[in-house]
Amino acid sequence: MHDFIRCRMEPECLLPDRISNLPSSLVQTILTLIPIRDAYRTSILSRNWRHRCVNLPKLEFDDKLLEKSTNSQLSIKCKVVHAIYTVLLLHRGPVLEFSLCVSQLPSCCEIDQIIMHLANNTTVEKFNLVIGLGHSAYKLPSSFFSLKRLTHINLNNCVVQLQSTSFRFERLTRLCFHNVSITNKMLISFISCCPILKSLTLVRSNNVPVLLFDQKYRFLFKLFADWRGKAFCGK
Repeated sequence: MHDFIRCRMEPECLLPDRISNLPSSLVQTILTLIPIRDAYRTSILSRNWRHRCVNLPKLEFDDKLLEKSTNSQLSIKCKVVHAIYTVLLLHRGPVLEFSLCVSQLPSCCEIDQIIMHLANNTTVEKFNLVIGLGHSAYKLPSSFFSLKRLTHINLNNCVVQLQSTSFRFERLTRLCFHNVSITNKMLISFISCCPILKSLTLVRSNNVPVLLFDQKYRFLFKLFADWRGKAFCGK
């Protein structure tokens, strides 16, 4: 019995590490498909895995960050914000996709700082923000409009106020507003700054009648309205 245990402990008797020998691009793809919490835990596997996560192009933070349920908004905020700050501090290389979908996370100024940090990283193409469901809406900071390379935007429970129309999302093709507070005039201005927009989704928003009858935006091939809560979508 002791000989069996000893054999199991000797390196030559261990099973080969097939995953570590995979191409770096494939390992990176695998890590982006698992929760970011688990992806960063791989850094303790070995020296070769220590820095595998610092250049992930897709950063996704969701409710899985909250392993244990809690009723404290402060506790939720501290845990989520700390996780995001840690990842961004360690991260190296471009961020192509950023997603923050924590339904229990209340609106807070720390999110402004996170978006400002992303605005300095001009490579972000897809931005997804779903927070504070059941809480007060989050007011989008002006730094958000510095994300010039965005192709996809998905906002939930937010307030959008345009300070100016000097921004342009030249690459934006898909826009989704869910429970977003924005005036009709601002929505028209927002869309006019997206010259190649192909898909628009408005869910439980207060601005559809203007778009329904505005012929300038016929490039939104289909626009369906249902004030009972179904999606308004263009495909």
